[in-house]
Amino acid sequence: MDQNRDELVRSLRHVGSAAHGPQISLALRAGLAVGGVCLVAKDVAQAVQPLMIRSAVDSFRGGSGMFFRYAGFLVALALVKASFSIGCA
Repeated sequence: MDQNRDELVRSLRHVGSAAHGPQISLALRAGLAVGGVCLVAKDVAQAVQPLMIRSAVDSFRGGSGMFFRYAGFLVALALVKASFSIGCA
């Protein structure tokens, strides 16, 4: 088990190094940056969702008719979350 892990670490040590050229290392760095941004955006959307549900329930109780607008916002938020989860995979 440790031998496989050591071989993997050794093989990955050269990925993105100067031996492969700066284009590859820049491409790998850009991919990591895009992946990080997608993870943060998905997590922010996930954190906002309960707040939006609370606002939707509060608006439903008040009878202001904003409930359907919040329902649309929740659908849009779910689509954003899905796009960052699936699109950045």
